[in-house]
Amino acid sequence: MNKRLRLFNVLIGYQTELTYQHTDGSFSAFGNNDPSGSTWLTAFVVMSFAQASPYIYIDPSTVNKAVDWLVRQFDEESGTFSEPGRVIHKEMMVS
Repeated sequence: MNKRLRLFNVLIGYQTELTYQHTDGSFSAFGNNDPSGSTWLTAFVVMSFAQASPYIYIDPSTVNKAVDWLVRQFDEESGTFSEPGRVIHKEMMVS
């Protein structure tokens, strides 16, 4: 696969992922059809966007909104993040 096609695929993946973002900045497997975004998936998307940013334009406001949502899920007292959404592919989670 040539470089141009790889970049095109990354761009299509980015644009597709944006359709799964909730208005609060979180991401979920079924977008607005889910009642809430997923902490795990939102963090995974932020990481993926960071990895793609050297190759394609990633809107910083999209990432900032997602990170702000993640910060709101953090419980300082327990040191953990809440997970209001559902995680479908638990095998991708690292303990």
